[in-house]
Amino acid sequence: MRHSGWIDRGSTPVVSLIVLSLLAFLGFGVGLGIAFASQQSRLQLVADLSALAASDSRIGLIAGFPCPNASEIALLNGANLQFCRIVGGVASVEVGKNFLGLSLFASAEAAPSE
Repeated sequence: MRHSGWIDRGSTPVVSLIVLSLLAFLGFGVGLGIAFASQQSRLQLVADLSALAASDSRIGLIAGFPCPNASEIALLNGANLQFCRIVGGVASVEVGKNFLGLSLFASAEAAPSE
């Protein structure tokens, strides 16, 4: 004679393993998303700093040429200057970097205040 709950016997470890695996996968995904958001935020800060360096160089607040100074700021902060353009009084830059095999980009503009 079989017990009425014979099919349920021994399923707890399997279900526990599945639930723990799903929680670990979800935790990994959330952690990866936070890491990408953090890197993108940092890259935007580097773009802002590079644009400010280019603008300050253009008006003579710091020594050097605008785009090489912007490139130096980007390199010192772990990014590469993708392009730099000075049009009128506005310095426009775009910086990029690779993070876990994906390319991240950020752009910024800076101009002297009037």
